[in-house]
Amino acid sequence: MPKEPRISPSSKQARPAQSQPAASQDQTPRTTTNALMHGGKRLVIQHNEEDYILQITRAGRLILTK
Repeated sequence: MPKEPRISPSSKQARPAQSQPAASQDQTPRTTTNALMHGGKRLVIQHNEEDYILQITRAGRLILTK
């Protein structure tokens, strides 16, 4: 009867999971605000025949309004 291989204690330790960017997991497209807004501060987005305005505030935050 063959002997079972010996497992050292160090090989039983859990290894940390390798993190991957979200885009590689679910294939969601990513872009930067600079690429999206072409360096500007406002962008009109048409959705379901309605216009929405995406703006960058002076504080650097994004606001989407109808």
